[in-house]
Amino acid sequence: MQRPAGIVEKFVVSADGTRIFAGALGVPDKPALIFVHGFTLSGSIFDDLFARLESSKDYYLASLLL
Repeated sequence: MQRPAGIVEKFVVSADGTRIFAGALGVPDKPALIFVHGFTLSGSIFDDLFARLESSKDYYLASLLL
């Protein structure tokens, strides 16, 4: 599946200097829902969820792709 349209992707740096790839969708002023995948999964597990929630402007969706 293709990444949802409108998603912003970039690297962020944690407090200890680790680079983490993150994707976000929605309005940053709204309540955030943060998704972190487990050890055996990849961040693409959330693509379908982001695509279905794309029309909802009630939340700021973010996923950390470890």
